Amino acid sequence: MRTITLETAICALTMLSLSSTMTLADWTGGYVGGSLGFLAEGEATAEFEGQELSAEIEVDTILGIFGGYQVQRGDLVFGGELAISAADDFEATNQDGETSVADFTLIDLKARAGYDLGDALVYGTAGLSQINISGGDVADDQDDTAEGFNFGIGADYQVSEQITLGAEYLARRVVFEDEVDTDVTADTFSFRAAFRF
Repeated sequence: MRTITLETAICALTMLSLSSTMTLADWTGGYVGGSLGFLAEGEATAEFEGQELSAEIEVDTILGIFGGYQVQRGDLVFGGELAISAADDFEATNQDGETSVADFTLIDLKARAGYDLGDALVYGTAGLSQINISGGDVADDQDDTAEGFNFGIGADYQVSEQITLGAEYLARRVVFEDEVDTDVTADTFSFRAAFRF
């Protein structure tokens, strides 16, 4: 995945350098959109009575909505975004091979900083995350909440003045504070579409 991303960025920079008449897009303004993603990496670890316990987390697809605002200053673009996504029936398999099932909701508040490549915008992002688990035997039929931070990279492409398509990789590091604190890694890769206004 990293090789493809690097090759894409190199191609975009090469095309930019060869074109002296490229019209730069204006990225200033608000936007709302939706995302379709999957869990690129998911793991939960905890230490109990001197023994480390772990579980692998798997889920098929994650659907989300997001909204934000950004401001362009020269080639630099800054902004903020709130994203909410959810998945049903995610599975957590522990080291003994036992599998538990539940639903979860991801809430991400992110600051963004990017560079304008014309019709494309590449950016880095960082902020706060919350994961809510509900139902199933993972949460013992009760809601449970983990909080922590996120960081990632992404790219948007302006199909038209109002429509953008993009992709984002977001890593999350959160902690469930219960009788036993559980550290959770939840990294997602998402395809995104947004309407700008």
